[in-house]
Amino acid sequence: MLEGQYLFQAVEVLKSKYASGSIFIASPEAYLTITQWEPIRGWDTFARTFRSTTVINRRPNGHYLIPIFSGPEEAGHWYLIVIVKQNNFRKGIVFDSLGTGNLDNNIVLRKLNDIFAPGRGRVHWESHPCVQQIELECGHRTIFAMKSICEGLSKGDEFEHCCAMASLRHPSIEQTYDPSIIRIKVKNLINEFRPDMVRAPVRNRRLIRISNRSST
Repeated sequence: MLEGQYLFQAVEVLKSKYASGSIFIASPEAYLTITQWEPIRGWDTFARTFRSTTVINRRPNGHYLIPIFSGPEEAGHWYLIVIVKQNNFRKGIVFDSLGTGNLDNNIVLRKLNDIFAPGRGRVHWESHPCVQQIELECGHRTIFAMKSICEGLSKGDEFEHCCAMASLRHPSIEQTYDPSIIRIKVKNLINEFRPDMVRAPVRNRRLIRISNRSST
């Protein structure tokens, strides 16, 4: 079971290693901001979850990685949304280790559509098929997906390749999927955390108590 505080730490490590002009990573409390967001609140309210003045002030093109928590605190589920923002195009990809993400009646996706494509614009959504989790590992898989995408993009890999690695659907890793290996890789990443990596105090303490439990 991965407590919410460790997901915070993993995100801060990823930000310190990979956040750049084209990779933006939201803090794990972003899902609370999204569900409470209304158009009157504007871009700035949402953008603060990235703790980046560039994101807040410039709305740059790039890859926006957003970890999402759904369900009750004691039996919820983590998954990852990636928004690819280009000048006149927005694409949203859902990575859900329970299989394929549910794109229907998802309030988070509707809110993100209004945030990234206000007015008559729209985000083109797709659910990326993922190797299904076999343990209570959604938090680990969400971190692993973020790490895979960040590493791949930083090396100049094609985004499609990064998505395949994040979903464990790439031929080089699909047949060797082992939850224990994923846990070790995530643990090693979290062990890189240092308190000075935190860019701002966590405002919502509720998330610290959220455990990484599957909704199944």
